[in-house]
Amino acid sequence: MPLRIIAALFTAMFASSVLSAQEVVLSEYTNELNPDAEWTEVVVVKDDLNMVGWFVTDNNGSQAARQGGVKFKDIPLWRHVREGTIIVIRHRGTGAYPGRDADPSDGFLDLGLYDNTVFDVASFSGINGAEMNIANE
Repeated sequence: MPLRIIAALFTAMFASSVLSAQEVVLSEYTNELNPDAEWTEVVVVKDDLNMVGWFVTDNNGSQAARQGGVKFKDIPLWRHVREGTIIVIRHRGTGAYPGRDADPSDGFLDLGLYDNTVFDVASFSGINGAEMNIANE
């Protein structure tokens, strides 16, 4: 079979396949005995990402049930997130803690799980209700 026909068949076989790449990376988290000091860091690796409706949650010790977490609100901040943006989620932070950074212009966001201007609290039937607590069972 000529190489041209093989290439055409190969192209036809994979033309309908959807290729997708990872869009975010959970790059780091801090596990503390005091859950007030815990945080999770997410790095965006796809440009112009719409994160509206995404969840970041924690599972219990047996990994059988979700604990709480956050759901990204439907606001302009989450509709066009730039590649390289670092998002730190403080597991007990509110909208008023020192160091809060909600300005996306520098590619760094430091936000609290209980900051209802940017997140909806995601409460599942896990052991901690709405909280993320990596140090807990």
